[in-house]
Amino acid sequence: MSDVNVNYSGILMTVPYQTFQTMKKRIDELVAENLALKKCPPEIQDDEADLRAALYAALPVIQFAVSNLNPESVRGWPHAQLDALGRHLKEVTDDPRILEMAGAFCSQARHAADIDAFRQERVADAKELFTVAPKDS
Repeated sequence: MSDVNVNYSGILMTVPYQTFQTMKKRIDELVAENLALKKCPPEIQDDEADLRAALYAALPVIQFAVSNLNPESVRGWPHAQLDALGRHLKEVTDDPRILEMAGAFCSQARHAADIDAFRQERVADAKELFTVAPKDS
């Protein structure tokens, strides 16, 4: 058989026809496998829809807590979890309102982390300052 010209990502290659057929067959298999993986059973699709609905219902509650629980006056802020939530929200939606909320969550998480670090430094400084030296006998 003859050779076949193949354009791969802008690069023109000449391959034997048999190699081309083998590559094409493998590509078709991978495409079919990919499509099969993308199809979710209905019960999983239902679970995903339920989880998405629960998340969207929780967002106003989280937004309320973020707005009203000032990290300067409330200890124990879960800033790492709030940052993770903000980052994950950016990955799962393209809704501009939710993306704006996600950005605000990440920003507030950084602020709360800074406040927490400041508190920890002050506690360490206070412990160092008020450490009592042992009495000489």
